[in-house]
Amino acid sequence: MRNAAVKAGSTDERAALPAVEGVLLWSMRAWVLARCRAEELHVEERIEAALDGLGASEAGCGLCGFMDAVERGGIRPIMVERICARRLTADERALLGVFTCTQAGRAAEAVQALRGMVVSATVGTALERAADVALALGSAGHRLGALDGPAGSAPELRPALH
Repeated sequence: MRNAAVKAGSTDERAALPAVEGVLLWSMRAWVLARCRAEELHVEERIEAALDGLGASEAGCGLCGFMDAVERGGIRPIMVERICARRLTADERALLGVFTCTQAGRAAEAVQALRGMVVSATVGTALERAADVALALGSAGHRLGALDGPAGSAPELRPALH
């Protein structure tokens, strides 16, 4: 189904992602939406349940910690689309790229992507949490890499949900 959307010329970037990146994207978007609605009490459980479908429910705590670090140390609004959006923002691509780079041992690239989003003092915490996610996914047999690292383009100027 995912490949059919790409072959048909669809602009559904979300559907074109491999399942693991799709779940990470959904999880990041759900986390932001829960923060906006002050519903963060139950979002971690929902994220863990989604990641459990990949055999990596323990990645949920790391993902929430990563998003907490990005929020706390943010130097600018992070552009995150609504859950059902078909396209990905440059920031969403960069955040997914941080997980990819971390799992692949390319920490310098992950740090570079984070430095454009968070203060230097928060980069270490965000990387530690990203490593937790990458390790849990790797232990479950998932290799990230649909997006070859962080996006190099400038962030889009769109309304933020964050």
